[in-house]
Amino acid sequence: MNIFEKAKSYFKKESGQIAEATIDSEDNLYTRLTGNESKGLPDNYLEEIREQSWAAFITNPIGKRQIKTLTSYLVGRGLSVSSLSKDAQRAIDRFVKEKENYWDMFVREESNRIQIDGEAFVLLFINRYDGSVIARDIEPNEIKEIFTDPDDYKKIIGIKRAYTRRIPHPDFSGYRFEYIEEVIQPGIPDPRNRNIIRDFVYVKIPTVATMQRGIPDLASHLYWLKQFRGILDARVALNKFRAAYIWDVTIQGTPADVEDFRNKNSKPPKPGTIKIHNQSVTWEAKSPNIAAADAKDDIRSVKLMAVAGSGLPEHVLTGDASNANYSSTEQATLPFIKGVEDYQDLFEFFFKDLFGKVIYYGQRYGDIPERLTDENGKEIDGDNLVVTTFPEIQPKDEAKQAQAIQVYETLGLASKETLSTRAGFNWEHEKKKMEEEEAEYRDKYPEYRPDEEEEEQWPDSRKK
Repeated sequence: MNIFEKAKSYFKKESGQIAEATIDSEDNLYTRLTGNESKGLPDNYLEEIREQSWAAFITNPIGKRQIKTLTSYLVGRGLSVSSLSKDAQRAIDRFVKEKENYWDMFVREESNRIQIDGEAFVLLFINRYDGSVIARDIEPNEIKEIFTDPDDYKKIIGIKRAYTRRIPHPDFSGYRFEYIEEVIQPGIPDPRNRNIIRDFVYVKIPTVATMQRGIPDLASHLYWLKQFRGILDARVALNKFRAAYIWDVTIQGTPADVEDFRNKNSKPPKPGTIKIHNQSVTWEAKSPNIAAADAKDDIRSVKLMAVAGSGLPEHVLTGDASNANYSSTEQATLPFIKGVEDYQDLFEFFFKDLFGKVIYYGQRYGDIPERLTDENGKEIDGDNLVVTTFPEIQPKDEAKQAQAIQVYETLGLASKETLSTRAGFNWEHEKKKMEEEEAEYRDKYPEYRPDEEEEEQWPDSRKK
C-alpha cells in the first residue's frame, strides 16, 4: 500500500468513526479550547510525507524550484529585524551577530524547513549568566508529542523529543550512539549543563486551528510531481527506442551462403562505411514502429497540477514562459504576491516569537531593562516590540521609490532606519560611513563651518 492509499484509508476510517459517533445537540454551538478533539494525521504518515517531500526537494527540479523561489522572496536581501527600543535592539543585534547562530544561513534554512516539513522546531540555549541565546534546529520527526495546556490547545507547555545522539570516540575513529527520550519545557535547565536554560519556538504552516502538526507544502502535489517525472522518463525511453535501428540483410543464395556472409560481417558497419556488393545482397536499416501519440498536452496537464499545488505562476515555477503573455502573467502575479505576503506574515509571527524570547531572557539573565521605551521615553508594548522588514516582492522602480521615501520622510511616517532599509541600504553601515566622511572633511577643512540653516537640513548623524 503506497502513501496515497494509506491517506485514503485513513480518511475513510475517520469518516466512518464520525458517522457512528453520538453528537450532543448543543455541541455544535461551541468551540472547544481543550485539545481532546484535535484533528490530526497519524505520526508515521506525516513522517513519510516529510521524507518524500525532502526527496522531491533533492531530486525533482520543480519541487526544488518551488521551495527555493519562495525562500528567495521571503528572506532575500532586504530582510531586517529591528525594534524601536534601543535596549531591545541590543538583544536582537547580539543574537543576529552571534557567530554560532549563523543568522544568514539560519533564516534561509528555516524557510526551507517550514516548506519541506510543514513546521519548524527551534531549540534555544540560554546562558543564565548573561542572557545570550544560541538557536538550533530540531528535526520534526524527532518530536513525538506536543503537550498543551488542558484548558487551551494553543498553549504549548512542552515537547517530547526522541533521537539518537552521536558521540565521537576520543581518537575520532568512529562513533558511539546514545538513544535519548526527553521532555523539553520552557525555562527548565539543560540536564547536561545546568548553566544553560532551554526553551523552544514552534511554527507551522497554518492548516486548521485544532491540528497540532504542520503539513508540508509539497504534500498536495507530491503525487503529480511523481507522475510528471514518470511521464518524462517514459518519453525519454520512447525516444531512445525510436532512435534505435537494426541492419536487416537479405541474401539470395543457399543457407551455406548466408552462414558464410554472417561470419564475414558479424559486426555492424561503422557510420560512413561504404559497402560494395552485387544484387544478391540487400542491406536495409530498420527502426521500431512505435506509434505513440504526441503527449505534449498530457505532459502540460500533469505539470499544471503541480503548478496549482505550489501556488506559483507556471512561468515562475518551471522557468518556461512560452505559454505566457503579458496579460496572463499579470493575472497570475497577483495571487502569487498575495501568497508570498501570507508567508511573510507567518515569518513575522515566527520572528516575533523568537526575538520576543531573546529579549525576555536578556531581561531575566542579562543587562536588558524590564521597561522598554522608544527614543521619546514612551513604553513599547509587546506586539510592537519587534518589527520585521521583508525584501520587496516586485522589482523596484527607483524613481517612484525615491519619491515615495521622500514623502514618507516629509510626513514623518517612518524612521530613517526603516526608510534606509526600504531603499536597500544597511542603515548602520551607511550611518557610520557618513559620520566618517564628515569627520574627514572637517579635519581637512577646519575653517569650514556651515551656517545654521544649512546644518538644520543635515541628517542628525552629521550634526555637531
